[in-house]
Amino acid sequence: MDMMVVSKLHRRSQHGVVESGVKHYSYLRKHITFINLECISLKMLFRGSYLFDGVPHSVLITGAPGVGKTTLLKTFVCEWVNGKIYQRFSFVFFFRFQELNTMGKVSLETMILQLYPYLEDRLPSILKYPEKILFIFDGLEESIHQIDFISPKFCTNVSQVENMGTIVVSLVGQSLMKGCFVLMTMETSRVKRRHTTAFTQVAEIMGFSPKNKKLYFHRYFKKKAFSDQVFSYVKDIGALYNFCFIPNFCWMVCEVFSMRFTQETINPQDFSLLPKTLTQLLAGFVSKILSNRKQDKSHNRKLLASIGWMAGYGISNEIFAFDEQVLATFGIDSTSELLHQFMLETNPPPNVTFRFLHPFMPEFLAALVHYINYSPEKLYNSLEKANTYKYCCDEVFISFLCGLSNKSTRSVLRPYLGKLSSKSITRVVKYVSAWLIQQSNAEVHKLEEFRNNQRRCLTMFYYLYEARDKHLVREALGSCRRLNLSSVSLTPLDCTALAFILESCKDVEELDLGSCKFHEEYLRKFAPLLHDLKDLRLGFNKLTDLSCIYLASAIRNNTSLRMLDLSWNDLSGPHFSDLMDVLSSPTCRIEELWLDHAGLIETSAIQLASGIRNNRSLRKLNLSRNFLNGPHFQGLMKALSSPTCRIEELELCEIDLTDEYAPLLKTLSKNISLTHLDLSNNKMSDASGRHLKELILKSRLKEISIYLNRMMSREMRQNLRNLRVERPGLAVYMDG
Repeated sequence: MDMMVVSKLHRRSQHGVVESGVKHYSYLRKHITFINLECISLKMLFRGSYLFDGVPHSVLITGAPGVGKTTLLKTFVCEWVNGKIYQRFSFVFFFRFQELNTMGKVSLETMILQLYPYLEDRLPSILKYPEKILFIFDGLEESIHQIDFISPKFCTNVSQVENMGTIVVSLVGQSLMKGCFVLMTMETSRVKRRHTTAFTQVAEIMGFSPKNKKLYFHRYFKKKAFSDQVFSYVKDIGALYNFCFIPNFCWMVCEVFSMRFTQETINPQDFSLLPKTLTQLLAGFVSKILSNRKQDKSHNRKLLASIGWMAGYGISNEIFAFDEQVLATFGIDSTSELLHQFMLETNPPPNVTFRFLHPFMPEFLAALVHYINYSPEKLYNSLEKANTYKYCCDEVFISFLCGLSNKSTRSVLRPYLGKLSSKSITRVVKYVSAWLIQQSNAEVHKLEEFRNNQRRCLTMFYYLYEARDKHLVREALGSCRRLNLSSVSLTPLDCTALAFILESCKDVEELDLGSCKFHEEYLRKFAPLLHDLKDLRLGFNKLTDLSCIYLASAIRNNTSLRMLDLSWNDLSGPHFSDLMDVLSSPTCRIEELWLDHAGLIETSAIQLASGIRNNRSLRKLNLSRNFLNGPHFQGLMKALSSPTCRIEELELCEIDLTDEYAPLLKTLSKNISLTHLDLSNNKMSDASGRHLKELILKSRLKEISIYLNRMMSREMRQNLRNLRVERPGLAVYMDG
C-alpha cells in the first residue's frame, strides 16, 4: 500500500509550514493551489527540482504525530541497504534525538562512536569524504539541547568538542563536513519558521490519501461489503474521518469497530452503538485494552490514574519521552504489561525511555484521571494550566474532559474501571458553561478579533459536540438567533460539530457560512437541520451545482426561509434545476435570492425562468455578474415580465447586455411589482435609449441605475433625466 503522500514545499519556503498536524483537511485545501506544491517519493528527497538549482543537502521531513515519520526513515535506510536508492551514499548514520539527549558536550567523532563503536578504526577515513555520507536525525522536537538555527554557533572540525545542538546546526549549515547530506524529522505542529529557513528543502508527510484510507479499511476487515459499511460510517463522522490520514489512528478506529461486531455484518440499529466522537473512540480503545488484561478494577484505576497524572505533567512541560525515574516518581512500574499497551519502550538500556503509542492518548488519559481520582483543586489547576498549553493540546484536553462528562461515553469504561466521579462532571460542565458565556459576550472591535472570536466559537461547538449534551448546548447558546461563521475555513471536524449545534439548538434563525470554503459534501450534513432557518448565507464557497441537490432537500419543506445567498459560487449545471424546482414550489417562501457571480451561463436562463415562472414569494433577485446573454435570455425576461411575478428589486449588473437585448428589457414594464432595476456596467449604447425610455414610462419603477454603460451623448442622458418630470419620484442613476 502506498501509504505516504509527501508534499514538497519550495526551497526556503516563504509560506511556512502549517502549525498543526491534525488539520490534514485544512492543510490540503490551503496548499492545493500553490504552484510550488509537489508530490514526491523517497527517491526525490535529495534530487534537484525545477523549484531551485542544485541538489538539496539538508531536508526536513515534517508530519503529524503517528503519521509515519520514523517509518519513512526506516524505509529509506532499508531501501538504501538493499541497493534500491541513493547508492552514492557510502555511509548512513542514524541518530534519534532521544539518544542524543543523554550526551553532553561531544565532538562529531565521539557522537558517532558512542552509537557506532565498531567504526573506531575506520572513522577517520570515512569522514574524509563528506559527500558520500548521510546523517539522519529523528525527532527534532524531542531534543533537550539548544538548537538555534537563527543565530547559530558553528564548529568546523570533526574533533572539536561542542554542545550537541552546535554540531547538528553545523552539519545542516555545511560549516562542518561541507558536502555531507542531512535528513531530519520533526512534528509539524512544532515547526517554526526558524527551522524551515535553515533547510534547503522541507517536505511534509501527508499520511493516507482518501483512496488509501478506504483501502486500509478494506484490508483490515477483509470483506468488502462490510468494510464499505464501516468506512462510509466513519467518513460521515468528521470527528473520526478528520484524523484517518494518520495510519496509527486508522488502525485504532478499525480495532474499536471490530470489537463491536461478532459477525461481519452491520444492521441499521447497530450504528447507534458506534463511536461518534473522538472521546467515544478513545474510551472504546482503552476498554478494549483493559478487556484483554484480566486485572481487577482497582489495579486498572491505580495504573491509569498514575499514567494520567504523568501524561498531564508531560503535556504541560512539553515532555514526549519519560525515563524510568519519571515513571517511578508517579508510582508506575516500568515492567507492567498493561503499561506497555499504552506506552512504547524506546532506546536500549540503560537509557530506556517510554512514549505514548497512540495519537491523543496523553490528552485522553490526562482528562480521564480527573474522573478516576477527583480532586477539585487538581481539576481547577489543570483547567487553568490548559490555557498555557501549546500546539492545541488545551483544546484536545478540554474536549476529552467534556466528552467524558457524557454518561453513555463513560459507560464503556465502567466494567473495567468501576464508577467514575460525577462531581467532575458538574465541575467540568460549569467551567465550560462559564467559558462559553465569556466568549459569547466578548466585544469584538477589529476584523482579526472577529475571526479569532469565530474560531473560538467553533472550538466551543466542538466541546459541546464531544459532550453530546443538547441541554448544555441550549444553556450555552441561550436564545441565540444568529450564527455568523463567515470567513473562517471549516474542516470536516468543524462541520460535524456545527451540525450537532444546529440539531440541538432550534432557536437559530440566521446562519452565515460565507467564505467558509467547506466542501459541498458537508452541506449534506446540514441539509436536514436547515428547516427552521429564515436567513442562509453560503456565498464565496466555490460550491458547484452538486450542492443544489443538498440545498433543495434542505429547503423544500422549509416554510420559514426568507433569504438565501449563493453569490460567488459555480452553480451552473444540471442540478441547478433542483434548486429552481424548489423555488417554483407552492411551499417556497423565499423573498430574497442572491445569485451574484454564481457562475450561471446561457442555459441557466432556462432553469431560472422555470423557477421564477411559478414563484409567488420572491421580492428581490440578484443575477449580476453572470453570463446569461444568449437566445435563452428571452425566456428569462418573459418569466420576469409576467404579471404574476412579484419581484420588486432586480439586479442585472455586468451581464454583457448589448443593444440587441434592450427590446427584451422593455418587456419588464409588464411586471407591475418591479420598482428597482439595476442595469449598471453593461454594454448598451444610445441605441437602447428609446427602449429604456419606454420601459420607464410604462412601468412602476421608482429607481433605475444605468451606470457604466455606453450612453455617451449629452442629448440621450438629458432625455433620460427629463423622464423625472413625466414620472415624479423617479430616480435615474447614470454617468455624467
